[in-house]
Amino acid sequence: MNYSTRRKSILNKCFAVIALSIPLLPYIPANAEKPEHLKQLLETKKCRKCDLQGASLSRQNLRDADLNDANLRRADLNRANLRNANLSSADLSDADLQRSDLQSANLSYADLSGADLSDADLSNANLNGADLTDTDLRNVNLYGVSLSNAKLRGARLDRVNLRGVNLSGVDLSGVDLRSLNLNDVNLNGVNLSNADLNGYDLRAAELSNANLSYASLRNANLNNAKLRSTNLTNANLDDADLRNADLRDANLNGVSLRGADLRGANMNAATLSNDTFKADASDFNRWGDNRFRKRDYQGAVSYYNRAISTDSRNVEAYANRGLAKSQLKDYQGAIADYNKAIEIDTNFALAYNNRGQTRTLTQDYIGALADFDKAISIDASYAEAYSGKANIYIDFKKIILLPSTKHLLQYVSILN
Repeated sequence: MNYSTRRKSILNKCFAVIALSIPLLPYIPANAEKPEHLKQLLETKKCRKCDLQGASLSRQNLRDADLNDANLRRADLNRANLRNANLSSADLSDADLQRSDLQSANLSYADLSGADLSDADLSNANLNGADLTDTDLRNVNLYGVSLSNAKLRGARLDRVNLRGVNLSGVDLSGVDLRSLNLNDVNLNGVNLSNADLNGYDLRAAELSNANLSYASLRNANLNNAKLRSTNLTNANLDDADLRNADLRDANLNGVSLRGADLRGANMNAATLSNDTFKADASDFNRWGDNRFRKRDYQGAVSYYNRAISTDSRNVEAYANRGLAKSQLKDYQGAIADYNKAIEIDTNFALAYNNRGQTRTLTQDYIGALADFDKAISIDASYAEAYSGKANIYIDFKKIILLPSTKHLLQYVSILN
């Protein structure tokens, strides 16, 4: 080997030794945090509106830190202690918050879109109005969390227990709801349009004012669920358990209820699908009463009809339908219903009272008095029957205004 080759070999070895002896320089992101802000945070735990973009804060103890409105975009907060921290309105988009401790932290209106919060502890945290779009929330502890009006579109919620969580006003459309426990969850005003909730356990869930239009809830358990004013347009509730659910003022247009169990449910829908579902005559009676109170007498008659179809000897249905027909001025039909109720149960005071009211409207005062007296003989405390009698006993001055001699003779007979 000549001198030149030997010299080149020696130089190459020297460069290799030098290269291996120099420590690797840390990677500094293009949008690195401001060093003075990082120093301020670590020394004082107070850094409002600080620029900490891309900061490496893994495993740091930031308990009770004040980071209101801070820029923590793409920050590394893996396993960081942020318990009780104030992160309100902070930008935490695309941040790494895996296994971080965020117990009781204030994250209201924070931007957490695209952040990784998997396995984090968020118990009792305030996430009201937070942006959690496309956030990874797998296996997160959300016990006692408030997510009112938060954005959760596209969020991953695998293996998350939402029991008792407040999701009022949240948009959950497009959310992966697999393996979620939604039992006893507050979902007031939540947007679950087109959601796949087949077989879900939603017992006692607060779903008032929610949007469940076009949602699939086949075989779902909605026992005791609160669905007041909920939009269920074109939802599929086939075989769902809706026992004792509150469906008052819910939009049931186009809903499918085949095989659903509606026993004990409370609703006042103007119309109900003709699907075959489980309901007792007492249920149809109750729903008819709700329409009656809204002065939708024809709608009430429709429900009473279904009550009678379910149980042809249901005296309450006949008596109630008669009263609704009376409001529609179908007095002959009303009397026929009262007569049928009395035929089934001769001691049914309500039927006598209702017939007395209708006879009063037709100016059959003697017949009305007889009915009120009969109702009182069955139930001595029947206040409405006493009131009916009192309305007939008018003062003598009004008798001269009676339209016919027949009615005058009736009143003479009454007064005697």
